[in-house]
Amino acid sequence: MRPWLIEMRRRNITAKILADDVILIAKGDHMLRGFSEALEATHRYLHDMGAIVAPTKSLNFTSSKAAKTWLADTTWIAINAKIKVVNDLRYLGGHISTNGNMHNSTLNDRLSNGIDQLHKHRDLPASHEDNTNII
Repeated sequence: MRPWLIEMRRRNITAKILADDVILIAKGDHMLRGFSEALEATHRYLHDMGAIVAPTKSLNFTSSKAAKTWLADTTWIAINAKIKVVNDLRYLGGHISTNGNMHNSTLNDRLSNGIDQLHKHRDLPASHEDNTNII
């Protein structure tokens, strides 16, 4: 993947690889054009290597509302598919949020799940000491 990393650097795209995952980050005035060209080049590069890109396992995200709409409507030529656009996601234990606020589905889902577990726990016939150990 070194030639791909060099190509992404030439395009002013921050590119990262971990196992079979890649992340592309574009910034600046022409970020959307740069990102789309880099993503198409990435798809072609992976195809040339014999890899199969799984559009259903791919995600795009952006902090721009206009870019979000464009990305959601775009069918990527090299894979002949659209890629889901998300507002937030968890990756490698970290949370990426593009909403510009503190609200995101990952944390809301975790809190809701925790509250549900506490409600179930409330009905268990256990001593005070056992309850504190469980929590």
